Amino acid sequence: MKPSFILSVLGAAGALAHGFVSQLLIDGALYDNFNPNLDPYQNPKLQKIGWTIPNNGPVESVTIAGIACGTGSAAGSLSAPATAGSSIKFFWTQWPDSHRGPTMTYLAKCPNTDCTTADPTTLNWFKINHAGLSDGKWASDALIADNNTWTVTIPSDIAPGPYLVRHELLALHSANNANGAQFYPMCANLKITGTGSAVPTDTVKFPGAYSPTDPGILVNIYYPVLTNYTIPGPAPYVSGGSSAPVPSSVAQSSVPTATSSGAGSRIPTLSSSATPPCSSDTSTHSKLPQTTQSAGSPPKEVTPVVKSPTTPTSAAAVPPVVSTVIQTVTVTQSCPGVQAPERTPTGRYRRSIYGYGI
Repeated sequence: MKPSFILSVLGAAGALAHGFVSQLLIDGALYDNFNPNLDPYQNPKLQKIGWTIPNNGPVESVTIAGIACGTGSAAGSLSAPATAGSSIKFFWTQWPDSHRGPTMTYLAKCPNTDCTTADPTTLNWFKINHAGLSDGKWASDALIADNNTWTVTIPSDIAPGPYLVRHELLALHSANNANGAQFYPMCANLKITGTGSAVPTDTVKFPGAYSPTDPGILVNIYYPVLTNYTIPGPAPYVSGGSSAPVPSSVAQSSVPTATSSGAGSRIPTLSSSATPPCSSDTSTHSKLPQTTQSAGSPPKEVTPVVKSPTTPTSAAAVPPVVSTVIQTVTVTQSCPGVQAPERTPTGRYRRSIYGYGI
């Protein structure tokens, strides 16, 4: 059988499905990301830290504005607090193993008090994490093996302030053709705190960071079999200096989340598999009131999920605003074989087929 035929079959099969980031665990607090298959139909409109996208399709050109945060993306209305040096876990929906390729994560400081009005194409992005091909295994393989989860660490010495985090998977199953590489970027608003002062200088623009003919973008990953791979973009920034070289063939795999002391309420620390502690108990979690902003008032920080064993957290702790809504959800942390609701990392795939982008 000819390799060209094999490639065409693999490409057609891979085009049937792909995923998106459904949740983020930031500095120990869990946030729902924007769901393009459900959230556009919610009334009232949901407020989230993640940037909205019209669908979970790929970006197939590195020269368009959509390469920054997704085609047709719009800023999230809230921001998540995060401590420099803490971790971020990205929980993807089911990712097809045919969509092999690297993962890259960037930060960019926003010019105003938050990133809700930022233009991502004008920002200076510095990479904080990437992984490609190591011992025949792709970063996407490592992500799938770790419960469709990828973990990165915010550099401990960067200056505090509002930042956009940009995380992406690059699927290379059709990358042997021009513009065949499929980028799946997402962005979310952060407000990073800490005592650092570093401003990374090895930055890039989106678009501009990648070229259509980069060796890691226009590449045949099937024939001949790759033994080395060049990850697109700059080397990741390393705390204590400018962007220090990181071997492109070494996969920086996910690491366990450490207990964090940063701002915001906490949920139990997760294991390296991103699976909550096994339990058949059901407990109630509540979101502190989310605020509806008055015209001209600055956006508020989103309050993460807080565990409340009896009643939802009182709204009295939140400053007076135009209107206040308290949302209560039930979270079940289940043992293997027991169904769990989609809010938990274990049950986050319970979105029917519409959550898989088929």
